[in-house]
Amino acid sequence: MAANHMPVSDVRIEVSNGIYDLTDASGRYIVSELPEQTYTLVPSNSPWVFQPTSASLTIPPYDHWQNFWILPAPQTIQLIPGTSAQITFWEIQGTDTVVQFPQDAVTVTTTVVLTPTLANGGMDNKFTGHAFNIAAYRGEEQLSEFFFNVPITITIEYSDYDLRAVTDEALLNMQTWDGSTWGEAALTCDPPLPYSYDFNGNVITLSICQSGRFALFGPTNKISIPLLYKAP
Repeated sequence: MAANHMPVSDVRIEVSNGIYDLTDASGRYIVSELPEQTYTLVPSNSPWVFQPTSASLTIPPYDHWQNFWILPAPQTIQLIPGTSAQITFWEIQGTDTVVQFPQDAVTVTTTVVLTPTLANGGMDNKFTGHAFNIAAYRGEEQLSEFFFNVPITITIEYSDYDLRAVTDEALLNMQTWDGSTWGEAALTCDPPLPYSYDFNGNVITLSICQSGRFALFGPTNKISIPLLYKAP
């Protein structure tokens, strides 16, 4: 059980027949002496949510390990023209992310759902453990590529643990996913607004103008491993 690879204790892992175990300080759990069949493992620890939400385990084989990731629960807010609003969610490691919507963010009443998630940045970028989807709705209809009327502000507090593989804190940046690649999130605004960094407080602030999937990355060292061939 982990949050950005940091182990989490006291998460209940329940098997489909009612047997369960709690994760220890290293994030590990043990469910033993189970008859040979297929089980469904379900993690729980309110108010957190998990990816995956459940996992299938078949015995045999034995010594099977299933990992889960713990995340804040999704939050929903209604944006009303002329009224400012804010969403705050807390990470399991004690940091928080704040999304602020100014009073002119929408011209029509709009529902926004913010869902924390996971991300992978590839070889040159290290995911710092902070990612979320912002989705906009009018009634039951989701508005794809929804643009806010004015920029919204995102403030992310990160931990030193989040930076363990990041080579330059000053190059932390928010990226947005276009369905195939990551791109600079600040470019969703025209003109783009600069980042604000508080290195003493471990806080980064930026503005975006569009719904979508966002994740905080930092540069990391890329290691190349040569392939050696033995001559015949």
